[in-house]
Amino acid sequence: MNNLQLRAERAKLLKQIVELYPEWKRIDNEARRLVGPRSKREVWLEQGAAIAYLASQYDRPDADILEIGACQGYSAALMKLAAPQATVTTLEPHGDRRRRVRAAVGSLGVTVRAERSTIFLRYCVEEGQKYDLIFVDGDHAKVRDDLPYWNLLRPDGLFLHHDYSPPGSKRECRPVWEAINTFASELGHPIDVLVQDDSGVGLAGFYRHDIREVWPPSQTTRTVQALDSETHECAPMEKGFHHD
Repeated sequence: MNNLQLRAERAKLLKQIVELYPEWKRIDNEARRLVGPRSKREVWLEQGAAIAYLASQYDRPDADILEIGACQGYSAALMKLAAPQATVTTLEPHGDRRRRVRAAVGSLGVTVRAERSTIFLRYCVEEGQKYDLIFVDGDHAKVRDDLPYWNLLRPDGLFLHHDYSPPGSKRECRPVWEAINTFASELGHPIDVLVQDDSGVGLAGFYRHDIREVWPPSQTTRTVQALDSETHECAPMEKGFHHD
């Protein structure tokens, strides 16, 4: 397992990660060719390098990677290029954005699904779907709703979160900062992956070493009960199915 623990100014961070992962430049060039110009909404360059490096450890045919929140498809492309043998799925509920993402990364074999994360969680629980890497970068204001995805990780799977950034940092995100700190405290699990720039902006992740390590049952129960009251329907259960 790659337990990245890095903090430095952004250019130095990128240099350190490239030294660990020389494939980064090729992967970034290909992802950029597919997705197009940079967006302010997507992960920063050094964060992208870290995501690709972390995804590369799951490059095997039986591995499953999930992204919550596709944006333009850049990070999904990075993960698929870094782990081409793995199955990569990304969730994007916004129709126009979803169609752009499919056009960008469909040729790589990335599955782009339309469900919101809370609805897809129910589907995964019902189907017994498990993952090796879950990258959470959806609606940050509702990030706590995505914490039960922890229970879908296989042993040694990675739960990775974007925008773990404290108040006062260059890209502060109080909801994620507070949710991840609470998660670590209540689970009694230190942060295994921490990549931050010198102002604190970064990624945080946890490896699930043991499937008996679960997000508190009371929280999971409340989430399932809330999903049971939803009027939305899941997509049909065929593997790889996507709808608009």
